[in-house]
Amino acid sequence: MAEIQGLSSVANPYERASYTAKANDKNTLTIESYFKLLSAQLAHQDMTNPMDNSEMMAQMTQMAMVQSLGTMTSNMKEEMALTKNHLSCRFNRKGSNGKSFRMRKTV
Repeated sequence: MAEIQGLSSVANPYERASYTAKANDKNTLTIESYFKLLSAQLAHQDMTNPMDNSEMMAQMTQMAMVQSLGTMTSNMKEEMALTKNHLSCRFNRKGSNGKSFRMRKTV
């Protein structure tokens, strides 16, 4: 009896796949684009039913939090890279002649 090959290009069709969109100008909201959006929203709002102050403050607070988290994430990535570099330098010591050496602990 002949074996029937699967139509899917995936080896296991029941395996979960994930997709992460890359950040670009079209899917990333910067603080400048947020303020442009907010000013357009305020300029075109219904004068008989204006935006609630608490709603506007909540939006601004959320944007500030997102910006702070982004800054914190990039700072942590830089710190991790520096730590990794420092540890690799510490454990891969080489002398001026290019040969590896070990430091002995003196008591």
